[in-house]
Amino acid sequence: MGCKAGLNGCTNKCMDEIVKICPECDAEYYPHIDTCRNCEVKLLFPEEISKGGVASTDAIRDGSLICVEEGDLVWLKELRTVVEAAGMRCELLPADCGNGTCQGNDVFGLFIPQSDEEAACGVLGRYWESLHPEIMDANRRADQGLCPGCSLSLAAVPGRGDY
Repeated sequence: MGCKAGLNGCTNKCMDEIVKICPECDAEYYPHIDTCRNCEVKLLFPEEISKGGVASTDAIRDGSLICVEEGDLVWLKELRTVVEAAGMRCELLPADCGNGTCQGNDVFGLFIPQSDEEAACGVLGRYWESLHPEIMDANRRADQGLCPGCSLSLAAVPGRGDY
């Protein structure tokens, strides 16, 4: 099925995949439902979750906002908190807004001003490293010519040639 005009201004949605989301618990609902049964708050379309609303999709199309991370809504809300704590503006939008594809609306993007790309990626990289220090250790061992998993010297493996 091809893309059709979506609701609330986003033109890249498949009509059979449009949902509303609870901004509190991230539960998904059919678009005709207005209130979360659990939280009793107003449901939003994915593009309404961003602080800038529909105007943000124009910023994506003109290149002033870029996507630095894609993923599910819960993970990206966590990353948004990290980026905002570093003093940078960011928005959550469906990842397919602005690029003409129709991936459905379960994949979101963390969009930041293009001028903040390097700083935001640095902040997110340090946050990832704090969550997964074992990856840093494995990378350090690999840089030293050691097996990332067991620290065996890769050059010392007989009959295996150059690594």
